[in-house]
Amino acid sequence: MLKKRLLAFLIAGMLLLSLTACDGDVKVDVTINPTTTAGGDDTVTTTVAGDNTDSTTVADNKTDSTTTAGGNNNNNNNNNNNKTTTSTKKVDSTNDGTIKRNVTIKKGTTKIETGLNLGGKTVKYAIGLPLSDRMKGQIAAFQNKYNCKVETELLGFTDYVQNLSAKVAGGTKYDILQVEGLRFPSIVIANFCEPLENVISTADWGGKELSKGGFSEDLTQNFAWNNHLYAVVGVRGEFAPNMQIVYYNKRILKQAGAEDPRDLYDKNGYWTFDDMYRIGTQVRKGTNNSVYLANVAFTRNVPKWNNAPNIDFSDYTKPKANLTSQATINAYKFTQKMTTGNNAVVGMENLGDHTPQSFFEGKVALWTGFWFDLFENSSIGKGVSESNAFAKNVSNLGMVPHPIGPDNKEKAYQVGSWLYGIGAGVGTSDPRIAMAFAKFSATYPVVNTTAYKWSAKDQAIIDQLTLGPKVVQFATFSDGSNDANTLVNAMQWSIFEGGDVAQLTSSYNAQVQNCIDVMISQQ
Repeated sequence: MLKKRLLAFLIAGMLLLSLTACDGDVKVDVTINPTTTAGGDDTVTTTVAGDNTDSTTVADNKTDSTTTAGGNNNNNNNNNNNKTTTSTKKVDSTNDGTIKRNVTIKKGTTKIETGLNLGGKTVKYAIGLPLSDRMKGQIAAFQNKYNCKVETELLGFTDYVQNLSAKVAGGTKYDILQVEGLRFPSIVIANFCEPLENVISTADWGGKELSKGGFSEDLTQNFAWNNHLYAVVGVRGEFAPNMQIVYYNKRILKQAGAEDPRDLYDKNGYWTFDDMYRIGTQVRKGTNNSVYLANVAFTRNVPKWNNAPNIDFSDYTKPKANLTSQATINAYKFTQKMTTGNNAVVGMENLGDHTPQSFFEGKVALWTGFWFDLFENSSIGKGVSESNAFAKNVSNLGMVPHPIGPDNKEKAYQVGSWLYGIGAGVGTSDPRIAMAFAKFSATYPVVNTTAYKWSAKDQAIIDQLTLGPKVVQFATFSDGSNDANTLVNAMQWSIFEGGDVAQLTSSYNAQVQNCIDVMISQQ
C-alpha cells in the first residue's frame, strides 16, 4: 500500500511540474481566503490545503493522453446491451500488465437518493478549484434537502492527489472526491477511493431525457479499474460532459466573403476538415492576410476531431499508445497544412494562448476552448459584447459543432475538458453521500440570469452531441519521469513547426507506451 501511495504522490508531482511548464496549458492564478460562504442561509466552509494561496494550472482540454468514443461507441468493445453492467470482459486476476474491468452494477428500481436523510451530519468534500457561484448554490440546496452541513477543502487542481495523499496520511476522511481524468488512475492506484459498484444500481442510470438527470452509463464505465467502479458521471450539471463547440465571428467571415460553417453543418449534419481549410483560405484572402482562421491552440484539437486518440482503449484491458495509427498521422499531416507554408491558415506567433483574447481582438475568426460553460456562457458573451471586432453585437457570434475528420467514421464529438467523475473517499462513513451529491448535481436546476443564453436550436444541438458518440479524456499515465500529456504536447509543437510526422510519432509513441506500462505495473 505504501508503494502505491508513493507512486501516486510521485505521479501527481510529475504532472504538476509538467502542466505548469507546458506552453499549451491555461494558467489560472487564484488567491482566496481560507473561508468562503455559499449562497442562501446555509454556509459552506472551505479550507485550503497548504497556505491561503492556491496557484492553479488548469489542464488544457487539447492535451489529453487518452480519448475514447462513448455513446454509440465503436472504440469500446465492452458495452453490453442489457444495461446491467459497465463491462462483461473477464481476464486473469493476476497482475499481468492488464487492467481488469469486470464490474457488475446490480439491477434496481430504487434510486440512490430515495429516503436519504443525513441527520445533521458534517460532510467533507475535497474540491479541485474554488467554488463557482452555481456550485455554492448547489451545495446550499443539497444541505437543505439532505439535512447536512458540507465542508469543502480546496486541494488544488493539478496537485489534488498530492495534497490528498498528505491529508489522508494525517487521518482526514473525505465523503466526496472529484475523480477527474487528470487524476485517474493515480487516485485509485493509491487507494484513495471507495468502490461504488455495490452502492448504485441500474435505477440510477440516466436516459435520453437529460433534464431528468441520473448517471451516464457509457461515460461512467471509464472510471472502472481492476474490477471496481470508482466514480460516476452525470448526464447534466456541474460534472457532466461539456461538449466542445466552435465559436466564430460572423462579421469577419461575411466581410471576407467566406462560407458560414453553421450553414454547412445545418445542410449536411456536419462539416469537414476540407471545409475548415477552405474557409481559412477565404478568410486569409478576404482580409489581405490580416486575420487568421484560428490560433495554434485551436489546431491541437484536430487529432481528436479525427477520432484519433493518443491512447487506444479499444481493448480496455491493454491500452496502447496510438500515435502511429494512420488516423493519427493523417490528422497531424493536416495540422501541418494548416500551420506551415505560404498557404497556412493558422497563426503561430502571439496567437498560441488558450484564452479568447485574440478572438475578441479580431485576430482570428474561429475559437474553441473550455473557458465557456454550456450552462452559463456569460464570459464569452460579455467579451463579444465589448469587442469592436464583433461591432459589440452578440448576434455576430456564431456557434457550430467542431468539424469532422475523414477517419472519424462514427462522427464522435469531443467533450470539452477532462472527463469529471464524483467518487467517495476511502473511509467515508457512507458512500451514498457522494452518489447522492452526484445525482443532485445532475438534477440541480440551471438558472442563467445573464443576457447571454443559448438559443433553443443551439441547445438542441448540444443535447444531440451529448447523447451521441463522444471523444473523451478520462485517464493519464506517467512513468514517474515523463507523463503522456507532456510528451504529446512536445510532439505536437514540433509537428506544427514542420517536423517530420512519421519520425516524431514513432519516437513519441514508444515513450507514451512506457508511461502506460509503468503505471499499470504498479496497480
